[in-house]
Amino acid sequence: GDLRGETLRRTGGSSLDPERVPVCHPRGHALSEAVRRACRWLTGWMSTCSVECLNGSRYPPNMIIRCTERARKRLRLEPTDFADIADGPPSLKEWYCNCLVLQRRPFFLVTHAQTLLSFWMPVAGHASRPAFSVATRKYARKALAEVGVDETSAAKVLDDGPDLFSKTSDRGVLGSMVDFAYMSKAVLAHQGGLGHVSLDEMNGLMNRSPMSKLGMQAPDQAILRAVLGGEHLPERRQ
Repeated sequence: GDLRGETLRRTGGSSLDPERVPVCHPRGHALSEAVRRACRWLTGWMSTCSVECLNGSRYPPNMIIRCTERARKRLRLEPTDFADIADGPPSLKEWYCNCLVLQRRPFFLVTHAQTLLSFWMPVAGHASRPAFSVATRKYARKALAEVGVDETSAAKVLDDGPDLFSKTSDRGVLGSMVDFAYMSKAVLAHQGGLGHVSLDEMNGLMNRSPMSKLGMQAPDQAILRAVLGGEHLPERRQ
């Protein structure tokens, strides 16, 4: 309680900015870094706990990005940057992210936790948190549009930020992502590589594939049912 009150007083309000915490010790940088780490942890804790206490919900309103260890390192996230979000059924705004290599080039594989809608995104140019957040929404909106989700409905699974990063918790989602990775690599090997197969084509293949985690439903149909309620589903694009 004392740490939280003092930190809020020093940072000028309820928004904790670790970079604004002053250094008040002769040892300088060592103390500064320790305080900043404490602030990052406290920020994540307050983001989740305040939502649970005020709204009676286990889900924060933000998009949740659950990162594998590879993705965490690519995004230069520390374990203390992760929000402590309780395990359980995923929210509609919960996504998983892994980092994999396709033909010697690193890509992020981003998967919607509830419906397994997935897309590939280059790591190059998107490895900082701000760039990653912007690019994730750009590629996600494109993948959603390809399966028939309009902008209004897309807002149910996306927002404008900021993102909450957390550790992975669902092995079923991770296993499905492994399947998508093998599927994509097989297509690239058969078709002659990235020069002959676009990311959009690989995304389409993943999102039309029946998945055991979804009861052999495909992600493109699962996302439509999730955001449209299963009524008046558009025809699947070929």
